[in-house]
Amino acid sequence: MTMAKREKRQYLSEIVNLENIAPQDHFLRIIEKYFDRNFIYDEVEKPYSKVGRKSIDPVVLVKIHILKFLFHEDGLRKTYENLKYNNLYRWFIGYNLCEEVSNHSTYSQNYKRKFCKFKHDLLQIVFVKVIELLINWNCFGSAIILFYSYIITLLFLINVILLIRIK
Repeated sequence: MTMAKREKRQYLSEIVNLENIAPQDHFLRIIEKYFDRNFIYDEVEKPYSKVGRKSIDPVVLVKIHILKFLFHEDGLRKTYENLKYNNLYRWFIGYNLCEEVSNHSTYSQNYKRKFCKFKHDLLQIVFVKVIELLINWNCFGSAIILFYSYIITLLFLINVILLIRIK
């Protein structure tokens, strides 16, 4: 058998459909198909202006945080870096291959200026709904379910303690 040697790379145009790249049995497809994100728009509508420059879709910002959470990213900076080359991430947030992903500071500024001013923690509500959805679709083992439920409970208790101290 002779050794195959790859020829110099030629740059070709290809038609790529991210829908075909994302595995059909991936748990992100369950979130995309069954997660009701309409409540996010209802929650965040008030702080957004009716005039001015078009903002980034708040659901996209929340989905990026879901990716950070589910894939155990060290921080949002790392998640945003992965969005540049991870096609599954791009499919999940609804961006095509050529669409520019905003800087991680965009999320931080939105969170500071809008999301953290709600009566309740929007991300906590989203995480609980996502975990419940994935549990209902048997996407997690029992040990992971126990771990996540512990984390969510811990986050809830921390928020309650902080609210009591503020009052």
